[in-house]
Amino acid sequence: MADAIENIDFELPTVNGSKLSLSRQLERSPVLLIFFKHNCPTCQLTLPYLERLYSRYGDSKAAFWAIAQDDKPEASKFAEDYGINYNILLDKKPYKVSRNFDFNIVPNIILLDRDGGEIFRFMGFQKDELEKLNYVLAGLDKGAEPLFTGSDDVPAVKPG
Repeated sequence: MADAIENIDFELPTVNGSKLSLSRQLERSPVLLIFFKHNCPTCQLTLPYLERLYSRYGDSKAAFWAIAQDDKPEASKFAEDYGINYNILLDKKPYKVSRNFDFNIVPNIILLDRDGGEIFRFMGFQKDELEKLNYVLAGLDKGAEPLFTGSDDVPAVKPG
């Protein structure tokens, strides 16, 4: 357990001025990491659906952490513009935390269990993967209320 967390542990400032530590949060709950940039159209499409999940589950299933590859003003404006109510953390250049999770495209969504192991990961906008995340967070394979409704006119996939 300690080795897995040690390899990915970080502490980052939030847009509100506090600092959050991954290892300390994992002592309490799983964590959903949502890496994004304010000017990424695919992030602009994806994060409101993650907010929909957050409004459904809050932090009861996992702590939702959006990690902005931006400065505070850009990340704060993004949160305001897209109605993001979960924690926004700042990973500034050279994006040390983002690089530690080894990806090249945002949005990148990673659900970690309390041992720091990956439960689920996907990138870009993927309707099916977002729905799977909904079911994983709900703790069921069926019976959860669908994330997407008939009025959601979105593509099945949109690369970052």
